[in-house]
Amino acid sequence: MDGWEEGRRNRNIGGARIFAGVKRTGCEERDPVDVKEILAKIERGEEGWQFGEPVSARDLLDKIKRDKDVKLKYKIIKGDLDLTQLDPSSDADNKLIVTSSIDIRDCYVMGYVNFDRVEFKNSVRFFRTVFGKKVNFCHAHFFGISDFMGSCFGGENPVEPWDQCSADFSHVQFDEHAEFDQAQFDRTACFKDAQFKVANFRCAYFRKNADFRRANFSKDVNFSYVQFVGDANFEEAKFTGDSRFYDAHFDKNLILTRTTIDKMALNNSQFKKESEILLKHAILNKLYIRWDEINPHLKYRYDDEYDWATYSALVKNFRDLVRYDDADDCYYEFRKKHQDAKSWLRENRRGISRFNWSKLYDHIAWRSCGYGVRPGFTLAWIIGTILGFASLHRILEGIASSVPTEISIELFNNSTSLFILEPVDANGPTLWECIYFSAMSLTGNTPEGLHPIGAWKYAVMIESVLGYLFLALFIVVLARKFIR
Repeated sequence: MDGWEEGRRNRNIGGARIFAGVKRTGCEERDPVDVKEILAKIERGEEGWQFGEPVSARDLLDKIKRDKDVKLKYKIIKGDLDLTQLDPSSDADNKLIVTSSIDIRDCYVMGYVNFDRVEFKNSVRFFRTVFGKKVNFCHAHFFGISDFMGSCFGGENPVEPWDQCSADFSHVQFDEHAEFDQAQFDRTACFKDAQFKVANFRCAYFRKNADFRRANFSKDVNFSYVQFVGDANFEEAKFTGDSRFYDAHFDKNLILTRTTIDKMALNNSQFKKESEILLKHAILNKLYIRWDEINPHLKYRYDDEYDWATYSALVKNFRDLVRYDDADDCYYEFRKKHQDAKSWLRENRRGISRFNWSKLYDHIAWRSCGYGVRPGFTLAWIIGTILGFASLHRILEGIASSVPTEISIELFNNSTSLFILEPVDANGPTLWECIYFSAMSLTGNTPEGLHPIGAWKYAVMIESVLGYLFLALFIVVLARKFIR
């Protein structure tokens, strides 16, 4: 039986068995692969893990050296796949040139993989392949399709144990589609300074940190349903096309510091309670996420300063996306945090100049109208003012009824008539009459049949002034909500 038939017979042992797991919406959620355990089972030849005679890595390297295509399936590859051991043709930059197409599927690579500074002129596929030790593609150049779908990067590095990267794709250039769908990275995945066109990391599993610092995604990239167990670091990265993070899971921090974002969708992304989103100095064009999703995790306070510019950028972002409620909520949260960060007394000042008037103005703006985005605050003040003055008028008898007097005629000595003017007996205005009087006073009107008593006319004057202020403020804030 040849290797292909033997591989087909054992196909249930390959990637399909490894990545079987519990399904979730839009993706196949699997338990992490224990590479050491799998390799140990293979070496012991346990039942169900026999793959026949292993293939020597040296034989594959010889094929590549002779420009022969490499095609392998359901096999164990023993030895190190180290192209630096060969001496193929190189370009002016001393990069090794490989013209062979590589198609390795459902295999187990037992040794170290080193394709450092290699130019692959044809397609490269490591489909559902398990790498037992570190994979190094640093400074490689993929001219054709690069497919690592379903592969597992175990990442043990016998040469440099201090290096915790399971796969090093730093400074790699992908000219065509880069496929990492359902790939698993047991240690830090290094994609620093990588150049992508179309890239797919859908359903990938990063068990440690994912390092995409300064990576450039010139076209679309898909990180939907990705599990980031460690930090997802995209510091100074550039997303020129559409970048999708639908339903991605972030167990730690999402770092987008100084990142340039054209279009990024974080819809339905899930963050743990302690996770933080860092957007300091990021350039945002369109960021699709609800404010209530990003607000609990947005980092705005750093050791040296506060990051207020991020709030301003997010407010503009939400307005551009016609999400005015999110824009108002973001602006309100920014103003509230900015107010709380201020002190009532300023340092290195004396006398009245030490008092921080800016905090007082912010406090008034917060209480009166919610910084101009909460008309309900102003409406509450209007209603509260009416009810407050009405209660005072009722309890302290500040107003009286202006009722007509009663005219009576009495005879004096049966000859002289006297006209006696007597007010109608009343128990004073009712509570509803007090509310009516207060509401009319607040709008600057004088109600008929009711009038203030004595010094209460000054209270009516104060209520009228407050009424003009609150009504004008309410109209302005309400108009801002309606006219966008």
